[in-house]
Amino acid sequence: MKSVFFSIAFGLCFFLSFSAQAADAKRFKKANVDLSLGYRVDQLDWNIGRDISGGSPNIFSELEWKDLNVWQIKLDGELELINHDFGHSTTIVIAEVGYGKIVSGDNQDSDYAGDNRTLEWSRSNNDAGDGNTLDLSAAFGLRFPFFNSRFSVTPLVGYAFNRQELTMSKGFQTVSDQTNYDLLFSSGGPSPLGAFSGLDSNYDANWWGQWLGLDVDFAFSPSLKVGAGFEYHWIDYFAEANWNLRDEFAHPVSFEHEAKGRGLVVDLSLDYLFSENWALSFLGRYSDFETGAGTDRTYLDGGGTGLQRLNEVNWESYALMLGLSYQF
Repeated sequence: MKSVFFSIAFGLCFFLSFSAQAADAKRFKKANVDLSLGYRVDQLDWNIGRDISGGSPNIFSELEWKDLNVWQIKLDGELELINHDFGHSTTIVIAEVGYGKIVSGDNQDSDYAGDNRTLEWSRSNNDAGDGNTLDLSAAFGLRFPFFNSRFSVTPLVGYAFNRQELTMSKGFQTVSDQTNYDLLFSSGGPSPLGAFSGLDSNYDANWWGQWLGLDVDFAFSPSLKVGAGFEYHWIDYFAEANWNLRDEFAHPVSFEHEAKGRGLVVDLSLDYLFSENWALSFLGRYSDFETGAGTDRTYLDGGGTGLQRLNEVNWESYALMLGLSYQF
């Protein structure tokens, strides 16, 4: 909760700072602040090869977090400044802060002895109904109005940070194949079938980087406006995990993931101005992020490290938000 407080404070300070500068320069045209609540569903998965070169099995271990149901609160601010040098265009400054609480979800952890997800020797299906999400974004651009300002196009450049704090608990072993296990290892074996106690692992995923976007708005009337937004992100990815039941791993950081990737965000919005300053806002958002190959760096309990190929990380999200906006 502390991180949420500082994130919202950052967003407010960012927005208010630009508002003050705009007022001093007598360039202020208008601004709005929007507080919205909503629901989103996330999916995240990653897999690694057996070694750093991606040798057989090419998918050694795969983790999936599925149907993560998230209740989310979001604060948006937009500031519009008059331009004196770019015709009828205006300068737009945008800040966004969002926090989500994961309330339900499922996790699957699978291990394979053969290429392409064959010869599975272990699978556990676990609860993932805890954790948090955090989303920060800031951008600026030029808004170009057309048709007496009923239609506008706004190219944007921005920077974003997204984080998912994912968990695994209430473990249940659903596949345990000693024959497939023996193809890779000379001793030991997979966990027996059924429920097992003590699982309390976490995986914290972080995505950040610059993005280019385009917002398009159309006003049907002075009180009703629809909009669409598109963003393309260049991503740096970093994750830390604590696998609490693996005694051979170090704790609290058992391994780290690093990679680069890309992301796409699509927004659809509807704003209804029901008084001079107040509006209801409806927002639908789709996000699709993925990485290329990267590095899995494992920290061992005895102090050593191991390297494996991180094949990919994928994150997909759908969100619906209802907000109340104040315009001034």
